[in-house]
Amino acid sequence: MSLTSKNMLVGMMCAMLFVMQAAMLFALPIAAETEAPEGSVRGKINVMLTNVGERVGIDTTRTIGTVVGDVIRVALGLLGLIFLILFTYGGFKYMEAKGEEKTVKEAMGLMFQAIVGMAIVLGAYAITEFFIGALQESAGFPK
Repeated sequence: MSLTSKNMLVGMMCAMLFVMQAAMLFALPIAAETEAPEGSVRGKINVMLTNVGERVGIDTTRTIGTVVGDVIRVALGLLGLIFLILFTYGGFKYMEAKGEEKTVKEAMGLMFQAIVGMAIVLGAYAITEFFIGALQESAGFPK
């Protein structure tokens, strides 16, 4: 492998890691719950559940939206870890190929598949975030 190929490979890896970290840094929780009117049945149930939760020591300030947002962040973190492992394994396989064309193709294929998989995941997240934000804005929810 020539020096320019090594530089390109390292540059691609750094760029993908930067994009992945930026996506995790700016991930926003999803608002999925509205306040129930105080006199309604749903409002009374909410009050009772809040009282029970406070008595047993559960954090009652978290909504379903914050829980879903936390689950999504953890899932994206795990997918990022899987990407990193696959890409690193492909890089090691590429370095260990010692010029064997079949092994080099397998390694490059593995790294390419890892990049495509991460691009699909980040693209799906970006599209979903855009539509959720648009729906929240049209419904009058704060961002």
